[in-house]
Amino acid sequence: MVGKGDDPTVAEQWLSHVCRVLNELKCTPMDNFICWETLTSVTSEELIDWEFFLEKFQERYISVMGYEREFVQLSRFAKDMFQTEKALCNKFEWDLKDEICA
Repeated sequence: MVGKGDDPTVAEQWLSHVCRVLNELKCTPMDNFICWETLTSVTSEELIDWEFFLEKFQERYISVMGYEREFVQLSRFAKDMFQTEKALCNKFEWDLKDEICA
């Protein structure tokens, strides 16, 4: 991350960039907090820079978004398998749990 002696403008720009990414991904404040707490519990805060944060964030959130995108695309071909929207949503959630735990 940004050291104590660094230019405050750089830190401000970094934080602004992080906030834009989190907002674009529609993360809740709790998602943001959990992500930060997870990172800092396993890594020294001094070692967390933008690249490190982005990599870890993408591992957790972008993979879920990718799964959602693929699920929606493929679900068009399985309309007969799911009689209701609820059944389709249940399948999404069930498989998502497997994706997250993998």
